[in-house]
Amino acid sequence: MFRTVPDLADRLPPATASPRCLLRVAVEVLALIALRQPVTRLQIEAVRGVSPGPASVDVLLDAGLIQPVG
Repeated sequence: MFRTVPDLADRLPPATASPRCLLRVAVEVLALIALRQPVTRLQIEAVRGVSPGPASVDVLLDAGLIQPVG
């Protein structure tokens, strides 16, 4: 959950219109991206020790939580 001070809240649009339930693997991938951005799928795989799979990254892309660069 992201929060801000109340006096700046009107300047920030909501991140999502409704709460979403993400799979555990998607949350782990999102956390890795947030900590090590920019990051590649290979780097995510190296940290997690397993392939993130296209589905977990696609879920994050569809939700608008990440975007490809380069």
